[in-house]
Amino acid sequence: MLAKTFTCLTLVVLVAGCQLEEPAAPVAKIKVTENNCVGAPCTVVFSDASENVSIYDWNYQWEFGDGTKSTEKNPSHSYVTGGSFKVKFTLSGKYGTSSDTTTVVIKTIPPISADFATTQELLGDSVKVSFTNKSVSAIKYDWDFGDGKISHETNPLHNYVNKDSTYTVTLKAYDKASVFKIKSETLEVKRK
Repeated sequence: MLAKTFTCLTLVVLVAGCQLEEPAAPVAKIKVTENNCVGAPCTVVFSDASENVSIYDWNYQWEFGDGTKSTEKNPSHSYVTGGSFKVKFTLSGKYGTSSDTTTVVIKTIPPISADFATTQELLGDSVKVSFTNKSVSAIKYDWDFGDGKISHETNPLHNYVNKDSTYTVTLKAYDKASVFKIKSETLEVKRK
């Protein structure tokens, strides 16, 4: 049998003053990057703005306050009703767990309605009628004064020049989704 000789050299280097430290624990922070909604449905974009997260793997847990959740890092969420929602974000991993909360408010808009009131003023041979728009949640208006004249103003003034007469005035009010409501009213124009 042939004997083999092995020589092993072990080198140990000691470096004075060096110490390995574990990374700092994460600090979860929510950033809401889009919340310009008025009325529902409304989509809100959330971002992870956490600190001390560097290159490590993290688990993301979002609770949107309406019973829905996400595990995405930067989710968007659609709220289907108005209200105040407490959003909770939890960041967890090997070096710790941290949570942050914020409140998202989706304003509630009442349903659209069309309504108006009138006042009359005698002006020589004509009668000036002031229309006060009392519509709710409307942004666009179509007026038909019943004498062949129309307007798109919010609170129009209109002169009726015929003899004492009765007109059917119609207001069509539209909301931001182009849903509309109609209000028609009989107007007696009298020259005293």
